[in-house]
Amino acid sequence: MMANNKLVAVIEKNAVEQVRVTLAEYKGKRYADIRVYFQSDGGEWRPSRKGVTIKASLVRELVTALQKATA
Repeated sequence: MMANNKLVAVIEKNAVEQVRVTLAEYKGKRYADIRVYFQSDGGEWRPSRKGVTIKASLVRELVTALQKATA
């Protein structure tokens, strides 16, 4: 479980799913978590297993790759 989470962005995927980007620290190391959240039957947003957690130091490399994917 990660501590010290900071929500960076929420991207609406559709009516019942969203992608959340969170910065977190775990055991003294910084990570970026990109995860799909879904809306439960009770209306609460819950994290799914769909996502990726990477070292914060690799975020620029990921951004570069995503930019290439949209070119």
